[in-house]
Amino acid sequence: MKALIIYFSQTGFTLKIGQKICDGIKDAGWDCEMTDIRKTEDYSLEEYDLIGIGCPVFYCREPFNVSDYIKNLPKMKNKLWFVYSTHGSILGRTLVSMAGNLKKKGAIVSGYFDCYADATMPYIPHPTLTTGHPDQIEYEEAYNFGEEIVSRSTKIAAGDLKLIPEPDPVEEEWLNRGNYMTHEVVKSISPPFNIDVEKCSSCGECEDQCPVGGIDVEADPPRLQNPCIYCWRCIMVCPEFAINTDWEELEAKVPSSYAKYRKSLEKNVINGRFRWLTDPDKIDHSDNQHEKRKRGDFKVLS
Repeated sequence: MKALIIYFSQTGFTLKIGQKICDGIKDAGWDCEMTDIRKTEDYSLEEYDLIGIGCPVFYCREPFNVSDYIKNLPKMKNKLWFVYSTHGSILGRTLVSMAGNLKKKGAIVSGYFDCYADATMPYIPHPTLTTGHPDQIEYEEAYNFGEEIVSRSTKIAAGDLKLIPEPDPVEEEWLNRGNYMTHEVVKSISPPFNIDVEKCSSCGECEDQCPVGGIDVEADPPRLQNPCIYCWRCIMVCPEFAINTDWEELEAKVPSSYAKYRKSLEKNVINGRFRWLTDPDKIDHSDNQHEKRKRGDFKVLS
């Protein structure tokens, strides 16, 4: 039996969690491969008995490139899939949406997994509320999920449909937030980028790391944000600090957002879903990741 895990991993955590799931699948007796979502054309999905897809959470939802990928899949008949996600404070609609769109294609979703992870965004502070995650406990949980998904998927494929799980319910506030944050809305609230051509060395780092091919540094002027999923990765990896924007409006919203996120996390501490690995009272909202990186005080997650 063969499994394939498709991942989009901006900072490396979704990849690492996927690798642990893959290890669990292999130790349960199946073959398992992994591929970046940008390289899926090299694989024939029909050849696999089980397919997983994983991503981080952007704006309380799955990233736009991931939702587009699922929506563009061909129709299938009872193909077994699982979904997983790494996220900061809020999972939002991510797994519910991914699973729902897969089901519309004819898939059977045989498992769900998520865990907390640190976050890289230019206009937020560091440490974040979830710095330190995922830790060894969460990596072990991912491995165990890999073993369990083989057992459950085997039984479902044999006809035991009562084992098909449902995702955990999502708090209405975060579900509505994820549904509201369409590509058009995110574009309307995001500041435009610009490249300082005097600083830009045309090294291509931003172009290489753009998950949707939205950058061409050799164009005149360099092409930015076409297309764009507003992950801000280009700003965070530019070695010359040549990509700029005005963060003032977004920065102003961070403290109030963190207060809501912290309240949600404290609920999850009580129900055993979250463990503090950093002190939320020591987070400095006056010093964002982009400025810390300029000073050499912050290394971009990768």
